[in-house]
Parts: sequence; C-alpha cells; structure tokens
Amino acid sequence: MSTSNDHHTVSTSVASATWSGGATLPSGLAAALAGALSTTASDGTGSGSDSVAVAFSAADSAFDFLAASQTLTITYEVTVTDNNGVSSTQPVTVTITGTNDAPVATITPTTYSATEQVSLNLKNSMSVSDVDSLGGVETADAVGDRGHADGDGRHQRGGG
Repeated sequence: MSTSNDHHTVSTSVASATWSGGATLPSGLAAALAGALSTTASDGTGSGSDSVAVAFSAADSAFDFLAASQTLTITYEVTVTDNNGVSSTQPVTVTITGTNDAPVATITPTTYSATEQVSLNLKNSMSVSDVDSLGGVETADAVGDRGHADGDGRHQRGGG
C-alpha cells in the first residue's frame, strides 16, 4: 500500500444495502448507514506496510425493522488514496440479522383509588407496539372484572 514517503487518506461510501424482507429500506436508514462505518489509517513509517482499521457502529434502534432471521447486508467501498492521487478500493461487507423484539403494552392509568360508598368508573386506555411490525396491525385483548367494594373494603364480584 505505500512507499516510505506516502501518506494516505481513507474514505468510505455505501455501495449497496440489501434487505431480505423487502425492496425499500425504511426512511432515515440510509443516513444512519452512511455514518456507521469508520476507518483509521495507520502509516507504517518507513516500513512500506500500512493498515486501515475499520469499525461499524450504529444505534440498535436503526435495525428494529428487521424481523427475526431477516438480514440487512451492507456493502461499503473503502478507498485508500496516497498523496500522489493514486487510490485503491476494496469492499467491506456487514451483515445484520434481525431478532424478535418483544412487544410492549402500555395501560394507563395503572392504579385506581376510591373512598367507601363512592361509585368508581374504571376506564383504561391500552396501546400495544412492536418494533418488528413496521406499522402492521397489532391485536390486544383486555380482560376485566366487574364488581364493587362493600363497606368493609372487601371486593364483591358481580353486578352490584
């Protein structure tokens, strides 16, 4: 890669990104991938042998769209250019495999309180999200219990 007087610069670019689960990558992913690969050139002063260290780092949330076992294969072009303008390009491929992220259910409010002899009307709202769904339909079942508390605080089932 060098002679003893050469100094090198390294640049990277995304050559391709292929998702096994779809043709169109989610919005914003291209920008995340563009900054995910970093390089550091190390001139082997006078030795004629240099090296380039490559590191991939991106937020986990950028890949939440991948369902279990789906892959995203990203190919970067890493180009090393010397101070004479001569360059060499090599591909670096990163493959990310999706996992099944657990869905999240949120119920609000989660606690209620009432005083004796007061009618209590319980209303909840529930939302369910699953980062693997890509906006698909989610289903949630809610099970309730109708009842009242009598004067000594014991819960009574049934309509009353």
